Amino acid sequence: MTLNNFSNDWKDLKTLKTFEKLLEWSEIANKFSKLLIVQGGYAVDLSYGKLTRNHDDLDLIVKEEDLNWFKERLIVDVYKIKVHEDHNPDLSFCAYKFNFILEDSVCLDLEGINIDKQVWDRNDGEKFVWPTIPGKLYQVVTVEGISLKYLSPELVYEFKKKQQDAGWDKREKEDHDFKILKLSLPKNYKG
Repeated sequence: MTLNNFSNDWKDLKTLKTFEKLLEWSEIANKFSKLLIVQGGYAVDLSYGKLTRNHDDLDLIVKEEDLNWFKERLIVDVYKIKVHEDHNPDLSFCAYKFNFILEDSVCLDLEGINIDKQVWDRNDGEKFVWPTIPGKLYQVVTVEGISLKYLSPELVYEFKKKQQDAGWDKREKEDHDFKILKLSLPKNYKG
């Protein structure tokens, strides 16, 4: 699928800058045959086919074995690296680049997964079995000539539901994402 008008007419500069970085890092990942999957709010919007709300960060999934590869490239591109509190530094990190103009600041959250083990450990004792069929793990869309992989709407819905049930995310944007996701889910989905 090709999205020609994904970000047309969007006014929020922070969202546009973040989307620009998504295209940039997707192009780099594609060039080096690295798996980079968009999750979170951008996955919701990509599954819907256009921007539906403002975004202030990028939530990305990479293969666990490629996490250091991405980290090295982000450092070269003058990003600062930070490990989230209570997270395994071998499995996730946040990369950010702050500029004097707030809209130019970018934050990327990268999570490394081991698809081959088919189990993802969220460090909270809960295990999630990854579907090994690519079409069930992620979907692909082309935006501005760049191939983007995004977490399937079913998985985004499941993760957001787990986060909500655990009390992690109770923000207004999560309610918005659920409304948009329900429009993007297959008719036979029973989540």
